[in-house]
Amino acid sequence: MGIVLTPQQKLTGISAKWTVTALECLCLAALAIVYISHLGFMPLDIESDEARRALVSGEMMISGNYITPTINGELYLNKPPLYNYIVAGYFNLFGNYSMIAFRLQCIVAVFLTGLLIYFFTKKYTNHIIGFFTALAYMTNGRLLIYESLYGMIDTTFAMVVYANFMLVFYFGEKGKYKSLFIFSYIACAVAFFLKGLPALVFQAITVTTWFGLKKNPRGLFTKDHLYGIAAFLLLTLPYYLLFFSYNDVSLSTVFYTLYNESEKRTFIGYDLPTFLNHLAVFPFEVLYHFLPWTIFLLALFRKNACDIIKQNAFIQFIVWIFLTNIVVYWLSPDVYPKYLFMFVPLLYGTAFYFYFNHTAENSWQKKVIDIIFISACIIMLVASLALPFTAVINTTDFSYLKAGFLIAGFMICSFMVIRNRYRPYFFLAALFLCRAGFNWFVIEQRGERFFQAEAWANSIADKTKGKPLYILEGTDTRNFDGMSFEIATSRNEVLKKSNYLFPGAYYITDSAGAVKNNMAIDLPFENLPDHNKLYLAHPNNKTVAYLSLPE
Repeated sequence: MGIVLTPQQKLTGISAKWTVTALECLCLAALAIVYISHLGFMPLDIESDEARRALVSGEMMISGNYITPTINGELYLNKPPLYNYIVAGYFNLFGNYSMIAFRLQCIVAVFLTGLLIYFFTKKYTNHIIGFFTALAYMTNGRLLIYESLYGMIDTTFAMVVYANFMLVFYFGEKGKYKSLFIFSYIACAVAFFLKGLPALVFQAITVTTWFGLKKNPRGLFTKDHLYGIAAFLLLTLPYYLLFFSYNDVSLSTVFYTLYNESEKRTFIGYDLPTFLNHLAVFPFEVLYHFLPWTIFLLALFRKNACDIIKQNAFIQFIVWIFLTNIVVYWLSPDVYPKYLFMFVPLLYGTAFYFYFNHTAENSWQKKVIDIIFISACIIMLVASLALPFTAVINTTDFSYLKAGFLIAGFMICSFMVIRNRYRPYFFLAALFLCRAGFNWFVIEQRGERFFQAEAWANSIADKTKGKPLYILEGTDTRNFDGMSFEIATSRNEVLKKSNYLFPGAYYITDSAGAVKNNMAIDLPFENLPDHNKLYLAHPNNKTVAYLSLPE
């Protein structure tokens, strides 16, 4: 029968260990391939935060000013600058502004987080729990078919916050409290430079939870804690001193903006029915978005679950860290699944600890999970068999070859899962095949509006080459970050706003601005997220610059 991954499994025999090692290496290689293969296929997503992250980083590189984040040349204070430095580093590494360069940092962060998860989980449990906790995080539903496609800040932020959790436990267990505070506050500073105030919230909750578990609240009020705070300030203050020396802006403005960026996600400003609805559905949304691996939480449904948790200090820690930190988002109606990535390994680690170490082969939990495994593989097989009879087969290159590959792959995975031969590994393989099919038959068919926006941006850049180009102040551009990035990087010039109409210059304006200022239209186009009609235009007056006075 081969290796059956039962809770009490102990890998024995050289051939069995080599087989498992080979399967694990193949899993990692396959995951890297399906995540990277289509990373640059889609142009910049003009409808999401991806566009804003790209624009701020691009303007830093064009201007050469890495102290002051800007959007269209205007101060951008919503996020600290570290993520922009990372993106700029990847752009410089590739020597261009390609989407592969921009998005690769997200995938690298996912794999580095997986390595951290494996290292710490294995250290305090065992190899099997560590491996599947890491791979489950790297293949959770939200990452597998959405977040891994975009250049977002959240996977990098999650990596740093998760590392912070682990540093607190690692040094805390050794009783090295000075190291605990210093290194966790260093990680907190890095997280702060990525996303602002949430890093401080998680730091406060995590260290308080740790000393609460140890029944040592006085540990929070020691000189060791002051060393940690000093480390945080030594890392953050130099940047802000430099920032304020470059920019005429008040301290209150900067930190109120950071506060407002975090506060708007909370229940403040939401009506009571909306808040109560969020409280009720949030746990189910977590289970849904991080499928399929959340099914292993069934292993926790037992009378002695609390006693089992207490048997392992690491498991007890991650359970409490999850419960205390998740409250921040449970009380926040304006929350997205990507904000929860740092908590997902804590959830999975607990679930796999129960499944592999404390779930009997003939238990109802094991049987239900096996049925779900088998059913999911069969559903994926049936879906692949239906591909040749759908319209998508006619719009994909080598479509029948790709469909045949998926069918054969899902047949093998279904057979192996039914036979219970290395079942979790072949379920992982089925997920990789699912992502490969998604790459071929979904990603390659979508994004027409993104390609259109890219084409318009290139046309604008080509038409205005060597000429000044501005956004006319008062223009209703709405979400213009994506096209602004494409135009600015093509021209290697920050696309700024202007109140003035200069002879020989071009402007992006709306119909009201064009009519009011008697401008000649060079190119009509749409700001696609809102289908807002915009124009590339120039002043009819060829000799005199004059002031536009927006209402």
